[in-house]
Amino acid sequence: MSRKSQAAIEYIVVIGIALALLLPAVYMFMRTTQRTSETTSSYQLARIANELVENAKAVYAMGSPSWITMEITLPDSFKNATVINGEELVFSFLSGGIISEIVVYTDIPLVTNRNISVDGDIYYLTDLHPGRNTVKLLVNNGKVYIENG
Repeated sequence: MSRKSQAAIEYIVVIGIALALLLPAVYMFMRTTQRTSETTSSYQLARIANELVENAKAVYAMGSPSWITMEITLPDSFKNATVINGEELVFSFLSGGIISEIVVYTDIPLVTNRNISVDGDIYYLTDLHPGRNTVKLLVNNGKVYIENG
């Protein structure tokens, strides 16, 4: 075997060992980054849901015809929002390839502006989408209406 071919084979072996060490490190970094992003999205949605309910309670305490307008930014993992039985605000989002939910309970009656019901008392907030949204919380007839902008 000539010196040139031996050098080429040694070079290929060194590159192979470097790749064998580098690829698992890159994979672990990407997985950690993905998990961090999912955790951040779920915390952000939980904060927004709690903020919506707290503002709904505040506007409810002020009485009719009070309202509050909120600017919220929903993460890309956001799928939909529903109001169940007028007492639960549910945010659905994609986490690790599955749909997860954040549920915030309230003792004040919540309703949506469209009241599109699929299953009895489950109402979808159809106008919310990932990105920037304007939400108006309006008190009318003893209920807090959640409306888009």
